[in-house]
Amino acid sequence: MLQELVVENYAVVDRLRVRFHAGLNLLTGETGSGKSIVVDALGLLLGGRASADMIRSGQERARVSGVFDAGERAAKVLATAGFETEDGELLIEREILSNGKSRVFVNSRPATVASRTLRRIWAIYTASTTNSYCSSLPRNSPCWTLSGTHGTCAVKSASFSARGGA
Repeated sequence: MLQELVVENYAVVDRLRVRFHAGLNLLTGETGSGKSIVVDALGLLLGGRASADMIRSGQERARVSGVFDAGERAAKVLATAGFETEDGELLIEREILSNGKSRVFVNSRPATVASRTLRRIWAIYTASTTNSYCSSLPRNSPCWTLSGTHGTCAVKSASFSARGGA
């Protein structure tokens, strides 16, 4: 599970930190409040394409990092590739440089975006969702498909703090 997302110098954001809690986390807000920036930053962290255009104006680099609960599956994948988990946590960091290149770090060690290890890790943590469908969730993650106004689920909100333009 993603526990924390930190975004620096990305789009219009100076610094943003979102903490997630067990259960369903929702990002809500008015148009222009930065919800899409948070989702796009998470996509970048999970292997999305990087571009120098993503860097906040006047800055040399952007950085997105996420702290995940490593879990048994991820710990095995990491151990196979020679990475260790610390206190059961996994830190993935992605940095975009002004020349358009990007770097990724797993538990503070350099890795490559295209590495088999990262693809296997990302597959453990990612899910495809739309308004009425969810897939690819890990087996221990609860998933409720709500159609129309029917269905119920427990909701816990994320704590959210930001500085800058978002």
